[in-house]
Amino acid sequence: AEEINKAGGIHGRELKLIFEDDQFRPKNAVSAYHKLREQDRVDLIIGPQFEHTLAPVIRLANENRQLVISTVGTGPRNKEQ
Repeated sequence: AEEINKAGGIHGRELKLIFEDDQFRPKNAVSAYHKLREQDRVDLIIGPQFEHTLAPVIRLANENRQLVISTVGTGPRNKEQ
């Protein structure tokens, strides 16, 4: 972000990175989504990463026409498997 901003940003707008931790909980992912959208007023959300936290966020993002980019992974594997 620093390098991009030093070069003038993106279309003249400064890039600001805001991090939220959903703690691998769908309810927290939804809360983080609402905060990023309504309070921080972000243009783009990157994440959540895991399908069970991504699914409710994608539904909301579709309803709100909000851009979300994510890689989808499964949850952490049980070491006993």
